[in-house]
Amino acid sequence: QRLPPKATRPLLLKPDGSIDKARYEWFLYLQIPNRLNGQLMLPEVIRYRALEDDLVKPQTWKNQKQVLVEGTQQPKISKDPTRLIPRMADELTLRLHEVSEYLERSDNRDVILRPKGGKHLWRLPTASKKHLVNNPFFQQMRAISVADVLRVVDQDTGFIDDFEHVLGMNSKSRQYEVDLLAILIANATNQGIYGIAQISDRTYDQLSTIQANYLRLETLNAANDRINNATTRLSIFKHYNIQDDSLHASADGQKFEAKRETFRTRYSSKYFGTSKGVSAVSLNANHMAINARVIGANEHESHYIFDLLMNNSTEIIPDMLSTDTHGVNHVNFALLDLFGYRFAPRYARVGKVINELFNITEDENQRVKLSLRKPINTKRIIDHWDTIQRIAVSLAQRKTSQATLVRKLSGYKHNHPLLEALTEYNRLLKAQYL
Repeated sequence: QRLPPKATRPLLLKPDGSIDKARYEWFLYLQIPNRLNGQLMLPEVIRYRALEDDLVKPQTWKNQKQVLVEGTQQPKISKDPTRLIPRMADELTLRLHEVSEYLERSDNRDVILRPKGGKHLWRLPTASKKHLVNNPFFQQMRAISVADVLRVVDQDTGFIDDFEHVLGMNSKSRQYEVDLLAILIANATNQGIYGIAQISDRTYDQLSTIQANYLRLETLNAANDRINNATTRLSIFKHYNIQDDSLHASADGQKFEAKRETFRTRYSSKYFGTSKGVSAVSLNANHMAINARVIGANEHESHYIFDLLMNNSTEIIPDMLSTDTHGVNHVNFALLDLFGYRFAPRYARVGKVINELFNITEDENQRVKLSLRKPINTKRIIDHWDTIQRIAVSLAQRKTSQATLVRKLSGYKHNHPLLEALTEYNRLLKAQYL
């Protein structure tokens, strides 16, 4: 009787106080989905098997640790934690002192602190509208068709050559070019080849054959990479950088209603009403989509952020990544840092996040003092750095889908034996960022 919550117990008891076995059986069945977060395992199911099964085998790790760590080619993973972690903790302490000084002088312009009703409220400064949405410069440019834009891009990059025939047949005449452009536009605008056939001089059978022969994930990726790589070589590319010294990328998901039911389509009344759809998570840098992943509308975007970065096949390597709140979990700060990326999410309720992590008090001189509500356990990070390295190496080796492993890491409780040090390291980085 200790397992059921108090509110549920009366429903499981008979009038004489004994347990109704039939109801209790169903109660146990209902607990299974909630316990598949590291408490219950399904060895034959990749998504729900033990986290240990997705990591480098203990014996292999013991015998080849140094080689495996060096094989990641990531300096942070191979560093000595007894030097790295104290230095990071000292940097955080210094930043806390500096921000306390800003708050004392009411000079913290990036995040404003406002006392209200005995509480401290944090908010971002309101941005003034200094720029027009549509600059008059663009009104001077005449509109041209998307097909013409694609033809110009092909002249400079030759991306259509990447759409190879599924049987490896090469045609130098490129007779399929016009049909292929129509197919690309049809699918990009969610019209589909049937819709484009109704409003153009191309027949459905014609477009269907070309699509089946030339349009595949591999050819789309190759063409997209060629265009992106050519764009980076343009002199104007660097002028789109938000910061001069680093390339700042962003990742976000967009919902699309599906015309037909597939393995990934899911219901979402908020976005699709009574229909089904998917979510397309894209990685963008300087207004270019350098990678993308289609996921179910019910899946969390944060599980795929690391996957998008690590499987980016273009020459564009971001230094920093921003997401909205949906891209945040309790391991992404740590994982991205270990692999050389800076994580800079935009929190929808930044005041709430700051209040959960920091505390405002006064010191003995009645000066503002900013401190962590819960100190960083640096000893735990140092003592279990070996586990953090093992998780990082497992991600680098792609033993299993990176998204699957990140889903487990972010879904398990913070005090899971394999995650305690990683989540604490994540909290250290999050505090430094905020």
